[in-house]
Amino acid sequence: MTDTQPTPNETRIAWCGWSLPLPDHWRPLKIEGGHAKGSMMIGDGRQPILLVRWMRTHNQRRFDVQRWLAARFRKQGLTPDDKTPQPVAIDHAAWAHDTADSEGGRKTTWYGYAAQSRLLIEIVTTDLTEPAVRDEIFSACLPCLVVTADDEPCTWNLYGISFISPPGYVLRRSHLFSGDIALELARGKRDTLLLRQVYPAGLAVARRTLDRWLQTPPFTERRFWNKHVFANRAPDPGSCSCRGWKRLRSPMGCCSPRFSTAMATIDEAQDRLLIAEHQEAAEHNMDTVELALQQMISKPLAATVEDTFRRRKASRAGTPPTSTTAADPGPGKRGPRITRDAAMAAVPVQIPPRRVEHKGEKRYVTVTFNRGGWQRLFGAARIRERTFGLDPYGQVVYDACDGKVCVETIIRRFAKSHHISGPEAETAVTSFLRLLMKKGLIAMTIERSRAE
Repeated sequence: MTDTQPTPNETRIAWCGWSLPLPDHWRPLKIEGGHAKGSMMIGDGRQPILLVRWMRTHNQRRFDVQRWLAARFRKQGLTPDDKTPQPVAIDHAAWAHDTADSEGGRKTTWYGYAAQSRLLIEIVTTDLTEPAVRDEIFSACLPCLVVTADDEPCTWNLYGISFISPPGYVLRRSHLFSGDIALELARGKRDTLLLRQVYPAGLAVARRTLDRWLQTPPFTERRFWNKHVFANRAPDPGSCSCRGWKRLRSPMGCCSPRFSTAMATIDEAQDRLLIAEHQEAAEHNMDTVELALQQMISKPLAATVEDTFRRRKASRAGTPPTSTTAADPGPGKRGPRITRDAAMAAVPVQIPPRRVEHKGEKRYVTVTFNRGGWQRLFGAARIRERTFGLDPYGQVVYDACDGKVCVETIIRRFAKSHHISGPEAETAVTSFLRLLMKKGLIAMTIERSRAE
């Protein structure tokens, strides 16, 4: 299970910022809690096999993980053992192997703490699980544990359904029914993102049209679409998109409205209806829901949908000029759109920073950029400095942007060195490269023949 690609008999269960490779016939039996604290019971069709608990600490600097672990073991009357399995993503780990529990049985308890995401993870197995299976969990599966930081895209994968949420969104509610799985994610109090997959798609569309699916959320809502939003929509073939305000019932319609962008499409390769909806207090574009759908759909459909998105954006903003170097165009501007093959073949190169500093495990890179016109109008200086902190994982990707290797090579090397699957490495690396471009730390060199 240390290969970069999942084996045919292996899948990953990913939830609330952690991801663990397990046999493909294992699945969640019970899920409780949310982003801050929760638990998941995992088993096969016969019995539970392991329990995963997680908890996020409130203050990373004041939290003493060694003291917490000592208190935890003392409360359970256990003594930590040596040779604790410690994945790359875990900063501190401890375990008690094959100890007696309060009910007369035997159990193994493992604790890990990831400082970057403030995440404490506990994995427990009992003597109900066969010894060979327990050994495989802690010797083969656990070393491949992946933890996602709060400022990185988060993967959600269970029951054969996969989602990828943008950075900063945390789980608020979940709807886990057979044939209809939905997550409501929140960033702050007024910014929510709904990700939903309904299957089989043929049966779903036979029950309701696409616009009716958009009007029927899986969770109870107090705000509703205006009727003219659906009357004036301009759907693409095979999909339906809506953009407008959601308001409270009369006479409270003027109180705290939400601007919503939503899209539904059918992925024939997976036979699933895919839905994404983004709600925010301010008016916004369709970029968030389009990105969410592209992360959910299969590869053949991804190219088609991405091409549709590109054509619609070009019609709204005008055709962008062709360029051999792609960098962040700045706030409010649209850069050139390229195909996935061109993006994988692009070569990232670092933009020379103003200065670089090292403090502990972090590297701080300072760059300069031009302020906006309205800021200069009020007397602000034209040039401004901004400093960005890179953790060890970010430093690996940033150092690889040497102008010699392409994005695909960087993804392959990152997956191999960190023992994760290719799709997970692609999601993490490409998202981080986009962030580096947006912040002005790198630029992309793209072949003209592959662009467009």
